[in-house]
Amino acid sequence: MLARTAFVLLANNSDARNDWKGNDATWHVAKKATSTNKQMRYPSVQEFVSAWHAAIVDN
Repeated sequence: MLARTAFVLLANNSDARNDWKGNDATWHVAKKATSTNKQMRYPSVQEFVSAWHAAIVDN
C-alpha cells in the first residue's frame, strides 16, 4: 500500500520509470514492493521503510 501510494504521488499513478519524479533507487524500491510476485516483495513494512530511506540517501 505504501509503495502504491508512492506511485500515485510521484508518478501520477504510473509505474513507468519515465513518469517517476524520484531517483532511480526509490523507483526500484517501489517496484520491488509492488511486485506481482509476493515472494519478491519486502517481507515487512520495516524492511521497506529501511530500503526507502537508504534509497533517498542514495540520491
